[in-house]
Amino acid sequence: MTLKEALDQLESLGSEKMREFNRKRGAGENQFGIKLGEIRTVANKIKADHALALAL
Repeated sequence: MTLKEALDQLESLGSEKMREFNRKRGAGENQFGIKLGEIRTVANKIKADHALALAL
């Protein structure tokens, strides 16, 4: 998986409701608004990719 593919997938999983929830708790505007469980699902697809982890 490339950096662009990973970011596109993360962005597609985000929701405005979650972004608003995060903003109320101090997160800035630079976020996708993804639940942790969904991030874990993407991480399981990627497995161990050190180069991609550094790029993210």
